[in-house]
Amino acid sequence: MRKSRKWFLSLTYPPKIKAVREGRCDQTIRAGWQKHAGDEVAFHGWEGVPRHSRWSWRTEYFPLVEVIYIHVVVAGIIMQDTSRLNLGWIWYPWKHPIVEGIAERDFIFPPTGEELRRLLLSMHKVDSLNGSPFQILRWRP
Repeated sequence: MRKSRKWFLSLTYPPKIKAVREGRCDQTIRAGWQKHAGDEVAFHGWEGVPRHSRWSWRTEYFPLVEVIYIHVVVAGIIMQDTSRLNLGWIWYPWKHPIVEGIAERDFIFPPTGEELRRLLLSMHKVDSLNGSPFQILRWRP
């Protein structure tokens, strides 16, 4: 059995920072597939330039209650089906209501799939052919 881990994650997106610190946001999207349900996450901000300055604040640890594995491609999100049907992997275009719901829950402004796409592509290198692995992490504030 895998031992749970604790992770410190930085936040740099202003609308999300305020919402996480106030306990209104319970989701983040992160590159890679390292985290698992049962792990704990805490968040922090930076005094100045990210990764080149001191932490300005940090939260307590929150247990991850749901981890959804996704692939981000230029045309949308390929997402693991988490319903009872267990249909495997499903592709959703950026303008799909499910993707827009993910953007809204992630405090993306405006809460659209297209803005989520813009933000993810600006922050990460995405492999448009194979899809880059990301995770939707959800916790209980």
